[in-house]
Amino acid sequence: MLAAAAGVLTRRQSSDPIPAALQPERIRARIDELLAQDPDPVLFLAAAELQLLAGRIDLCEQQLQSGLEAHPENVELSWRLADVLIEQSRIEEARRQLADLKRRETPPLLIEFVEARLEMAEGEHLAASRRLERLRSESSVGQRELRLRINLLLGRCYARIGHAQRRLEAYRRAVDLAPGSVTGRIGLAAALADLGRIEDAVVHYRQLLDVEGVAVELARLLVERNLRRPAAQRDWDELERILDTARPGTNEAELILLRAQLVELQGRAQEAEELLERLLDRFPGDVSVWVARAGFDRRVGRVNEALATLAAAEKTLGSRQQLQIARIQTLAALERGTAKSRLDELAGQLDESTTDQRTVRALAAACERIGENAEAQQAWRDVAEQSPDDLEGWLHLFELSLVGSDDQLSQECVGQMRRIEGESGAHWRLSEARRLLKAARGGDRDGLTQARQLLSEIVGRLPTSPMLPLAFAALAELDGKPEAAIEHYLSAIDRG
Repeated sequence: MLAAAAGVLTRRQSSDPIPAALQPERIRARIDELLAQDPDPVLFLAAAELQLLAGRIDLCEQQLQSGLEAHPENVELSWRLADVLIEQSRIEEARRQLADLKRRETPPLLIEFVEARLEMAEGEHLAASRRLERLRSESSVGQRELRLRINLLLGRCYARIGHAQRRLEAYRRAVDLAPGSVTGRIGLAAALADLGRIEDAVVHYRQLLDVEGVAVELARLLVERNLRRPAAQRDWDELERILDTARPGTNEAELILLRAQLVELQGRAQEAEELLERLLDRFPGDVSVWVARAGFDRRVGRVNEALATLAAAEKTLGSRQQLQIARIQTLAALERGTAKSRLDELAGQLDESTTDQRTVRALAAACERIGENAEAQQAWRDVAEQSPDDLEGWLHLFELSLVGSDDQLSQECVGQMRRIEGESGAHWRLSEARRLLKAARGGDRDGLTQARQLLSEIVGRLPTSPMLPLAFAALAELDGKPEAAIEHYLSAIDRG
């Protein structure tokens, strides 16, 4: 019964009140009492699940280890321990656990699950996602915990691959399986936010305000939501309440940075600058504070002062990736010719073998911002070469290929998207249709029927992408249907 209660807690809607009989502390205490009398493996699993639900992976491992001491041949305890070890980057221990599982009569599904986890640990997220998708289709309805773990891991894989829509779908399935899963709901909220669905993300984050770090994420989204509204319609009350009532232990510097951002957006620039100065005095070792101070200078047009602040930060803190990215963003704010020269110089100093992809992505975005598409294309090419399974990199490169009318590159990008997504993919279909539509606008209408077919196959599959209605608008224009084209353009505007 207590194991069932632990499962109910995991599946419970996070916004529902918890009945007194289902308080996690009470259940944990009762399980501990029973384990002292009868070390049943089901109780160890229930205790581990409760600790994982609470975000205490260390205590989850402890329960699984204790269970295996009492039941060394228990397969369920073993595969879950392997999963937890990989989550903590203890790969060699997990490999030993996997070898032990293979020596026993372990169901192949569980062996493959652990192998997928190891693929993720080795950075092979595309291979892991394919294995996990296969496991998802093979797992039975009764294997709820396994299916939950598969979907949570798929969400992480798709985040790394850059497939935003599949990431959202994976986390949505996870939350459907276990509405009380903090990891699942945070993943769902983050996926919604990345797709621009701010209102939906805010709804989920509001239900998790007691979870460490969530108040800051919600505050950031509320800032973004207000920035999307006309100035007269902005409402800062909820953001101010969150900043005033953040739970103890919330990063103080982050809260003050958000307060400074709020004050600046309310038109009180001098007060915001004073807040940032005081914050820098209090937290000189926090790189995010230096970046925020430089960002303020950049936004008010003091670009050289911003660069000087970043130089002082590097002198104080040493070389940091956040400072490098902030410097790239700041250089892009210079006059175009100067910005290009300085960015070219910085790009020449980067060591491809040691430079993090986020820096290269920032460089690509900066080049696009100043209109240097050839340089941006090269930067995205570097991203693609470093991470050939990154869908997002190929999508960016495809957009630049269309701007530059480089059909050979467009075809290469479509081919890579198809390899990553598989035959059922939506992004490669949309991109190939757009490539054919561009050719049709140039007079080559041979591919128009194929473009129409490709678009018909993905209706409803990319609900947040403005590119899909834009493609339908282009098709309507080529068909001589201006009114339909206008409707599609309006739909694209609604999607951002």
